[in-house]
Amino acid sequence: MQKIREHVVRQGSSTMDNKTLQNQVMKDLKVLVHSETPILFSQVLSAFLSKCSEFTSFIQYFKRNYLDNNWYKHWCRAFQSNYDTNMETNNYVESWHNQLKTIYLKR
Repeated sequence: MQKIREHVVRQGSSTMDNKTLQNQVMKDLKVLVHSETPILFSQVLSAFLSKCSEFTSFIQYFKRNYLDNNWYKHWCRAFQSNYDTNMETNNYVESWHNQLKTIYLKR
């Protein structure tokens, strides 16, 4: 989600100057990410794309980096069987290790 947020803000510098609009786009993207069924995802995605259709550079970027080649199956809850257990990075392990060192081992 953080990468999407960074790109929305980056794209916003040229086309979405309104901070309120940027916040609304982020809210819509969060709803998209947390869609629980493929049908709901399709509906929310269609609404999002039509709502943001005037921001062509952002939509092209979003489609290229987050929708093409079924990439949405990696970040949308609807396509993940165990949403909280299908981690593709080791951030949770690193966080746990850091807590172990700082809290329990007092380093």
